[in-house]
Amino acid sequence: MYDHIILVAQEYLDRVEICAVSTEGQFLGKTPAGVQLFKDGGFPPIKIRLPNEMNAPPNNSDSKEDLKIGMEEMIDRLEHWELKLSLMNPDYKVKHGGFGWLNDFG
Repeated sequence: MYDHIILVAQEYLDRVEICAVSTEGQFLGKTPAGVQLFKDGGFPPIKIRLPNEMNAPPNNSDSKEDLKIGMEEMIDRLEHWELKLSLMNPDYKVKHGGFGWLNDFG
């Protein structure tokens, strides 16, 4: 589970970074599923089935020390971007496959 949290957080932080260096606004918004997800404040309490290509099993080979280092790196990166969010243009967005066009605020 920790491996999944680290990988997904790093993936979304990559997208925050894309928003930060963008120079062109995107005025399209969220999909209906994205609007509902943000309105609800999270995922529903059901098992979500991803497409097969996105449904890889977690990597359970990392040691506790590797996972700890990965979590610390992720937290450092989160703190780095947290300080910059208020300076970013909310019109700079990245397309999410299921939720539509999202900026660093969601």
